[in-house]
Amino acid sequence: EAAVIPAELQRPILERAEGNPLYAEEFVRLLKDKNLLIKKGSSWELKEGAEVPFPDSIQALIAARLDSLPADAKSLLADAAVIGKVFWAGAVAAMGERDLTAVTDTLRELSRKEFVRPARRSSVEGEAEYAFWHILTRDVAYSQLPRASRASRHVAAARWIESKAPERIQDMADVLAYHYSTALDLARAAEQTEQASDLEAPALRFLSLAGERALGLETAAALSYLERALALTPAGHPERPAALARFGRAALQAGHMAEAAEALEEAVTSFRARGDLAAAALAMGRLAHVLRGLGDPRWARLPSEALDLLQPLGPSQDLAGALSEVAAADALQSRFEEAIRTAEQALEMAAELGLSPPSRALGFRAMARCGLGDPEGLEDYRAAIALASQAGRGLEVATLYNNLGMAFNGLEGPAATLEANREGIAYATARGLTAALELLTANTADSLIDAGELDEALAIAAEVAERAEARGDVNTFQTARQNQIEILVLQGRAEETAGWLDPLEASIRQWGSVDALVSLLLFGLARAALGQEKAASALLTEVESNSDVRADNYYSKSLPAMVRAALKMQEPELAAQLASGVAPRTPYAGHSLAAANAALTETRGDLQGAAEAYADAADRWERFGVVPEHAFALLGQGRCLLGLSRPTEATLALQHAREIFQRLKAAPALAETDELLQRASALSS
Repeated sequence: EAAVIPAELQRPILERAEGNPLYAEEFVRLLKDKNLLIKKGSSWELKEGAEVPFPDSIQALIAARLDSLPADAKSLLADAAVIGKVFWAGAVAAMGERDLTAVTDTLRELSRKEFVRPARRSSVEGEAEYAFWHILTRDVAYSQLPRASRASRHVAAARWIESKAPERIQDMADVLAYHYSTALDLARAAEQTEQASDLEAPALRFLSLAGERALGLETAAALSYLERALALTPAGHPERPAALARFGRAALQAGHMAEAAEALEEAVTSFRARGDLAAAALAMGRLAHVLRGLGDPRWARLPSEALDLLQPLGPSQDLAGALSEVAAADALQSRFEEAIRTAEQALEMAAELGLSPPSRALGFRAMARCGLGDPEGLEDYRAAIALASQAGRGLEVATLYNNLGMAFNGLEGPAATLEANREGIAYATARGLTAALELLTANTADSLIDAGELDEALAIAAEVAERAEARGDVNTFQTARQNQIEILVLQGRAEETAGWLDPLEASIRQWGSVDALVSLLLFGLARAALGQEKAASALLTEVESNSDVRADNYYSKSLPAMVRAALKMQEPELAAQLASGVAPRTPYAGHSLAAANAALTETRGDLQGAAEAYADAADRWERFGVVPEHAFALLGQGRCLLGLSRPTEATLALQHAREIFQRLKAAPALAETDELLQRASALSS
């Protein structure tokens, strides 16, 4: 803290330190170790005539300090280094068959020399815990061990840890995985075939445990552990199906869709071949999730196939889980009544078996209830999030946040949606849940469009689309690309989307589900904006003619824009048909239907009724927070008032609409608004 170094020695020290203060600290400690410093008052000075060493690097400096230790202390530090940056006196004693009192005395001296430091509280009950002063000290001490002896020392460390915490084996799984897998690698490198063979089973066991434990906490770590575990189970290995299923789950969480699909496909085949139907059904449920992300239409069939496997076996936790997956498939395809019935079967079965409610059954009952406009579904979501969080199912929690945001979109508007999405994004980011994070981000862009923040939404959607395409995450890619198309069409930049439409439509058609079919609506709007009216009309007619689409919330959300597009193409019958049969189940759907009916009333020539209907729609959208539709309703109101020769009132509505369209950079709507304002001005004068 106050060493006085002669000026001629400062330069070589600084040159070797290269800005690293640790070098300076260790240099002073080396001088102390070699008794080259003497105390003078409150400071330290070099002994007269001292021959000062100048190691070239921090590693060489630490090695020089270690070489100054007695042989037994240096050996003790080497064993401690095998355990890790943190170690225990009892472990060091056991590894070297040392006397614990002697070990404690040596560690006390090493602590005085600032090689190690004692912990105030030990993570292993009844054991004195220490840590290396710096991780580099541990690394250098470890590097000085003969390679041939390292594997056995790692095994000794692992066995001591197992013996001390048998009831906490899962908590220590990552440490044990490190020791056994490192020992296995070292044994293989040394061609110690018999030892390597003995180490494969414990390495696999603890890599798998560590990976499963990390799944809800840190996805990257989980993927690393489970990938290494999978490598220990070649074809024909009895543990391979389970290793594949675990790895597939981690790959899904990390957004590695193709790898997840490959692993889970093989796992399902293997489980079914050996007759393990419960494991096969669970893997099929996860595979369905992956296939949906990849845009593979098989995703919708797999849950029912899994249910068929388990139903003959009678009630069980696995059967309740399979019912939950069928409820998920129904809810995701807007078959809300069926989803509620199946989810409640799963919940009743779990209750009869004395089990906790399946969080996925609750979560998808929540989706169905909210889709039907029942706000009680929000309570289901909160209960499902609590259950999944308690169980450490990170991906499920993040997915629930995403679905909760979508529910808020229909029930309360974009502000509530954005709040839920941002909470989900924070959760997914902290745990490395890439797939869920990207979907949450894409859906955030969708809510930002409703909130009128188009520039931010466009930037987010472009970034998400690029990343999702690179990962092969078709579902998220299409969601993000559709957000881009919606904004660009609104801003009069439809030509920028022209090259996207054909491949996206082809990809979406492969899904073969209702929610995919509804996505085609946006492409109809884009083609209308591009002047491809025949193709646009065909797409809108195709979607509208399917009797199931009106239950999908995206259909009702798109309704005002669809009706405007049909009317602009001089197809009032198509516009009326698009709006027919839409039930205002949610507030959003009710507002959309009000806006669509205002436009249809205007087309019928009832300008007074239309002006009133548009005013009502404008008020609804303003209170709900959907900015673009608020502006379009004001535009319609102003247009009708102008037609009624009420230019002063028309001007007020049109000026308000203009302010919004200008902020949105919605060039086509802005041009129409300006034209109407000019006409209003002419009438007023």
